[in-house]
Amino acid sequence: MFDGTVVLPVLTLGEPAIGLRRGADIYAALRSMLGEASYDIEDLDLEGAVAEIEKLDPIAADQFQRGRALLERRDTYRDKKRAQYREGILAQYRGKIEAYLQTIEERPQRYGSRRGWIGKFLEEFVVLHGHLPLGKHQIRVEGGGRNYSGGDHDFGDYFATKPS
Repeated sequence: MFDGTVVLPVLTLGEPAIGLRRGADIYAALRSMLGEASYDIEDLDLEGAVAEIEKLDPIAADQFQRGRALLERRDTYRDKKRAQYREGILAQYRGKIEAYLQTIEERPQRYGSRRGWIGKFLEEFVVLHGHLPLGKHQIRVEGGGRNYSGGDHDFGDYFATKPS
């Protein structure tokens, strides 16, 4: 029976394990492995693991102890960069998207509106492909925990010119 204590054996590798150079990476890998076994790393005593890591690298041990906070900070930074990238791409197409959406009848549906779902589709299409769609496309969108499939929509050649 597992008593909640994690002890890592001292590894005697000539080269560091790929992807496990920082304490936060070791923490993430251990969290993932424990999760696969239905354990939550937050519920465990990690002092033994910290002691073993400290024998190899005191800095990595300190990072391992702060693993959760470091990973949250890393994730927040990554999410912020993704949002900046997304907005940077969409900014050059925003005017055309808004103008096109005004041509669509606002028909409220059970979860949102056709105009809203087509707007989400256009944004995702631009981020994925780097341009606006031409011709017929199947409107499928995920958002807010909901999936929407609105059938085919014909954009024709409305977006045939450069971004504005």
